[in-house]
Amino acid sequence: MARLFLILIILSITSVNASECNLTPEPGSKNYIIGYGSLMEKESRTRTNKSALIVKPILIEGFERTWGQSGGIYKITFLTIIQKKNSKVNAVYYPVSIKDLKKTDRRESGYCRVKVNDKNLNFFSKKINTKNKNFWVYAANLEKLKNPTKAHPIVQSYVDIFMNGCWQIQK
Repeated sequence: MARLFLILIILSITSVNASECNLTPEPGSKNYIIGYGSLMEKESRTRTNKSALIVKPILIEGFERTWGQSGGIYKITFLTIIQKKNSKVNAVYYPVSIKDLKKTDRRESGYCRVKVNDKNLNFFSKKINTKNKNFWVYAANLEKLKNPTKAHPIVQSYVDIFMNGCWQIQK
């Protein structure tokens, strides 16, 4: 049953093209990271980017949050997102320098950093000029997308980090 479910998920999503993964931003552009899991929590994201103290809420359309990113050397399953039509993910966004973007690329090395299309960004009725701005999100590498198992479970400490990030943004 779990295998059938995974097959159905893979068939219903739009895969990220490898050529779209970890693109170099245009010179002079401003860059923002969209966090939907551990990057929502202040303590977690500032371990990588000390200046990422303030975040703003965002809704990204065309993506779905799911459990399914195996942790490589970590024997747990992390949250990830997949591109999926008619889906939405609440998240946070924050500005980063190119140096901080590269630091986050190293932290999120099991994911593919993709640029979110402007039309898929919802700033909750606020008008934001997105010209010369890149909004990046770390999405699932479909070859690594796996259901949680006993060998790679969903651990409470990771759930706590995610939920704490949710509580922080709602204040």
